[in-house]
Amino acid sequence: MRLQAKLIGPAAAVLALLLLLLLPRATAAQATTGTIEGQAKDAQGAVLPGVSMTATNVETGATFHAVTTESGLYRLTYLPLGRYDVRAELSGFRTAVTEGVRVGLNETAVVTVTLQVAAVEQEVTVLAQVPIVQTTKSEIRRTYDERALLDRPVTTQVSGFAGRSVYNFATLSPGVTTPVRFDRAFLGSGGSNVIANGTTARSSNFELDGISNVDPEDNDYRVAVSVEGVKEFEVITSNYNAEFGRAGGAQARAVSKSGSNAFHGSAYEFYFDNAAFNWPGNPLQSQRCSEAERQQNPTRCYAEFTLNMFGATAGGPITRDKIFFFGLFENNVRRGENFASGLVPLRTERTPDTGSVEGDRIISEWLTLYPQPNRTDVNIRRHETNVPFDYDTPNPFLRVDFNLTNASKLMTRYDLRNQDFKITRVFPSNGGDIVDRAHTGGVALTHTFSPTLVGEFRGGYAYRRVDLPTERGFEAMPTVVVTGLGTLGSTSTQFPIFRKLYDYQGNGSLTWTKGRHAVKAGYDLHRTFNNGIQSDNVRGLITFGNGYGRSGIENFLAGTPTQYVATIGDVERNFRYWDVAFYVQDDWRIRDNVTLNLGLRNESVTDWSEQDGKTDFGYSASLLNLAPRVGIAWDVTGDSRWVVRGAYGLSYDRVNFFFLRSLQFQPPVTRTVTVLPSSEDEPLRIETLSPSSGTVASSPLTVFDVDPAFELGKVHTWNVTVERPITRTTSVRLSYVGSATRGLPATLILNRAEPTPDATFFDRQERRPDPTIGNLQRLANASDGNYRALQVSVDRRMASGFQYQFSYTYSRARDLASDVGFGSGDMWISMTHDADLLFAQTGDNSARKADLYGPSRYDQPHVWSFNFSYELPWKDQRGLVGALANHWQVGGTAYYRDGYPINVTCGENSSDCNIDGFAQDRPNVLDASVVGRQFQDKPRNEADTQVQHILPTAFDQAIAPGARGTLPRNQFRTDDIATFDMALIRHIPVVRDQRIQLRFEVYNLFNNTFAGAPNLSLATPDDFGKIASVSGNRSIQIAAKYYW
Repeated sequence: MRLQAKLIGPAAAVLALLLLLLLPRATAAQATTGTIEGQAKDAQGAVLPGVSMTATNVETGATFHAVTTESGLYRLTYLPLGRYDVRAELSGFRTAVTEGVRVGLNETAVVTVTLQVAAVEQEVTVLAQVPIVQTTKSEIRRTYDERALLDRPVTTQVSGFAGRSVYNFATLSPGVTTPVRFDRAFLGSGGSNVIANGTTARSSNFELDGISNVDPEDNDYRVAVSVEGVKEFEVITSNYNAEFGRAGGAQARAVSKSGSNAFHGSAYEFYFDNAAFNWPGNPLQSQRCSEAERQQNPTRCYAEFTLNMFGATAGGPITRDKIFFFGLFENNVRRGENFASGLVPLRTERTPDTGSVEGDRIISEWLTLYPQPNRTDVNIRRHETNVPFDYDTPNPFLRVDFNLTNASKLMTRYDLRNQDFKITRVFPSNGGDIVDRAHTGGVALTHTFSPTLVGEFRGGYAYRRVDLPTERGFEAMPTVVVTGLGTLGSTSTQFPIFRKLYDYQGNGSLTWTKGRHAVKAGYDLHRTFNNGIQSDNVRGLITFGNGYGRSGIENFLAGTPTQYVATIGDVERNFRYWDVAFYVQDDWRIRDNVTLNLGLRNESVTDWSEQDGKTDFGYSASLLNLAPRVGIAWDVTGDSRWVVRGAYGLSYDRVNFFFLRSLQFQPPVTRTVTVLPSSEDEPLRIETLSPSSGTVASSPLTVFDVDPAFELGKVHTWNVTVERPITRTTSVRLSYVGSATRGLPATLILNRAEPTPDATFFDRQERRPDPTIGNLQRLANASDGNYRALQVSVDRRMASGFQYQFSYTYSRARDLASDVGFGSGDMWISMTHDADLLFAQTGDNSARKADLYGPSRYDQPHVWSFNFSYELPWKDQRGLVGALANHWQVGGTAYYRDGYPINVTCGENSSDCNIDGFAQDRPNVLDASVVGRQFQDKPRNEADTQVQHILPTAFDQAIAPGARGTLPRNQFRTDDIATFDMALIRHIPVVRDQRIQLRFEVYNLFNNTFAGAPNLSLATPDDFGKIASVSGNRSIQIAAKYYW
C-alpha cells in the first residue's frame, strides 16, 4: 500500500528533527568515533568484575567511564579520535594505567588489563601494546590517518574543483575501481569515483562527521572535503554493521579535526601553472610553447592559466579542558584563459535576406554574435580565441567541541563551499554565471547514562544551490543550431537550471553493555527536498538545416528554420522524499577470542513526490526492507597473531533522482512540441515562429514511465578474511570477497516493432503494438550482477619514519546494466524483441540475461595501488651537512588499473540494425579473432590516428528483425592505466613547535601515457577502429606550508 506522507516545508522539517533529537529513546548514528574494549583479569587469569575503567583523552582531558561486567569485560564507546590513557581501579589491587592507546575512526582498540594484588594503594603504568589487527569486527575497510592524508601527493587539478579532496584516497582502497585516475566515474551524468566490489557509481554513501554529504541528484558527494581539515578517513567496502546503510556499496566517511588544549595551526599555498608545469608524454598531446609558437598555433599549446590553492587552519582551547575550536579557510583560485574555437559565417555571408523587416532584425542580431574567421589556414570558417575562465572557491569551516560534564560531550560544526564562476565560450550568448553553493552543519551530543549505557544523538542540515543560467543579456534567447556553423545561445537546451536541494537529518544511538553482549540500537532519519526549474527546450531550439533546396547557412540568412522544438507549460518542480531506518546490532563475545556481529536494519523510503501534484512517477513507498547482517571474528591463537573473519550482509541502494529526471515533465502540465514546415513550399518563418506555426510533428511521442512495483535495489555481500601481523607495525590481510546485486535500476524498451518476414526500416511504427506512440521506456528493477574477488592488503603504521599501504585486487564483475547514466556507451538495452516485455509481464529475466549478461563497465580484473611516506634516514647530521641533508621526506602513490570494457555499435538504419524501433544495437561477428581485443596502440602523430586497429569488415550489420547480434556486450577494452606520483618534502625547523614545509610534487613521474578509446561506431566506417587521442602526462605542483 502506498504511503501518503504529509508534505512539510523546510522549517517544519527542522522542528521535527529537533524534537527527535530530544527524545531520550533516540537511537542509529553513523559512528564518527572509536571504541576501547577489553577484559580485566588478576595475575592468575581469573576475570575481575566491578573494575572501574576510565579513559582520558590526552589532548583535551575529556574522560569516559565504564565498569567491567561479571565476565570481566568492559567497553568504552563514542570516544573522539585521538590517544587515551586507560586507568583500571579495583579495591585491593594495584591501579593499572595503560598510556597512549590510539583510538581510530570506527576502530576497536582491545586493551586487556591485568591487576596485581596489593596491600596498599599502588599504581603501575605501562605503554599501550594494542593489537594492529581487528579481532572483534568482520567488515572490510581501509583507513587513512591525518599523517597519511597530508604526506601523500594530492593534486589540485581534479575536475569539479575538488582538488586535494579526501575522497581522492578512496580509489586506493582494495576492491575499489574507477576507470580514470582520481576523477569521478565516466558517466555523462555524474556519479562518484568510489565503485566498490561490483556495485555502481551511485551505490556509495558519503559522510562528514556522521552527517550525510550525498547529493540526491546523482548520489555523488555534495561537496569535496579538504585533506587539511580531516582527522581520519575510512572507506568500508564490504559487510559493515547494521548501523551503516543508505547504500549497497562503500561507506566513505571522514571525521574533521578538533581543537585541543594546545594551540596549533598552519598556513599553506599550492601552486600550479598549466603552461609551465606540464610535460607532454606524446607528440599528439598539447605542447609547451614559446610565445611565438603560441601565436602561430594556440591549439597545440597548453592553455595559459594558474591554480593557487591557499588556506589556513587554527585550533586550540577556548576554555581549557572544556571548550575547543578548530577552524579552516581554503580557497582554490584559477586565473587565466581557456582556448575556444568555432565555425562562423564568411564575410560574404553576413547579409540577411528574410523578406521582412522583423526577420532581418532578428537574423542581424544573431549574425553580430559571430566573430570573423581568423584561422582560414585550418578551415575557411574557423575562428579561434582565448577566453577568460577565472574562479574562486572559498571554503570556511568551523568546529567547536564542548566537554559539558564528565558525562556529556557536544560537537558543533559548520561548513560552506562556494563555487561561483563565470563561463565564457567562443561566442557571446554561449556562457553564463554559474552559482554552486553548499552549506552543511551538524551537532552531536554524547551522554553517558550509566557505566553500561551510553547514547549519541545527532542532527544535521545540508543545503545546495545550483544555478546554471543562460548568459546575462541573453536570458530569453533560444538555442540556435545552424548546420555548418557554431551554436548560438546556450549550448545546453536544458539551461536555465535553478535547483535548491535540502537534506534535514536526525539520528542517534544507544549502546548497552551487558555480560558478553554490546548492543547498539538506533535510527537514521532524512527529509530531502529537491526544488528546481529544469526542462529541455524551455527557451526553444531553432534548427536551420538543409532544406527547401537550400543549405543550412542559406536558410539562416533567409530566416527559414527547418525545425522548431519548444517545451510548453510549467517547468518548476518541488519534490520531497522521506528516508527512515531503524537498526539493532549485537557484538556478542561468545568466547574470549570469538565475537559474533549480529545485526538487523530496516530501511523505509517514500517515493519522490511533487508537492503540487504536477508529476506522479507512479511507484509507491517501500516501507519494509529488512537488511540482516551477520559476521564472526575469531582470534585463533588468542593473542591476535592469527585472525579469521567471515560475514554476510544485505544492503539496499537508493533511488537517486537522476533515475527519474527524464520522467519529471509529463503532459498535461508540461509538453514538448516539435514544429516542422507544412511542406517544402511553405517554410517556417523566423518572424512568425511559434508552437502553432507550421505543422506540429506527427512523429510518435516517446513515453517514459516507472514500473509500479519499482523498489530499492538489493546488494548481497560476503567475505572470508584471514589477517595477521607480520611485524609489530605491519599486518597482511587476504580476503575472498563477493557480491550479488539484484534488481538494480535499468531501462526496459516496450512497444517495440513486431518482427515480420517483410519488415523494413520504414514500417517500424506500423508494426508497433500501439502505433500511436513510439518507444515506451520503463524504469524497472531489471539489472542483476555478480562480483568475485581475491583482495590482498598490507598496511604498515608509522614507525621509524616509514608508513605504507599496499593493495591488490583480482576480480571478475558481470552484470546486465552497469548504470543507466551510461546511455549507449554501456549497451544496456536488450536487442531481443520480446526480452524486455517478458520481464515486464512475468519478471522472467532469462532472455535479457542471455543477451546482456557480460563484463560490467566497471570490470577491471587487475588493480593494485601502493602509497607510502618515508623520512629519509640522514636526519641527524650536524653542521653544513646537516643544514642540507636533515629533515627530508618522500611520499608517493603508485597505481595500476586494467582497461575498462567498451562496445562496437551498429550504424545502419540509424543504429537500429534489427529494425525494432530502438537503436544501440550490436552487430554480428564475422571475424571471431577480433573479439576480446584491447586497444593499447598509442598514436604518436597524425598518420597514426588514421590507422584502423580493427576493421568494420569484421562485423555484419544485417540482423534479422527483432533478433540480437552475435557480438556479446562489452567485449573490448581500453588501454591500461599506470602511474606514479611523488612528493619531495623538506621540513625547516624555526622555533619550538614551528616549522616550514616545502613541497615539490610530481604527478605521473615516468610520463606514462595511455591510448584513448577507439571509435567503435559502425555509423562512421571510415573512422572505425581509429584511436585519435592519448592521455596522461607529467605535471608538477609546488607548495609551501607553515606549521605552528
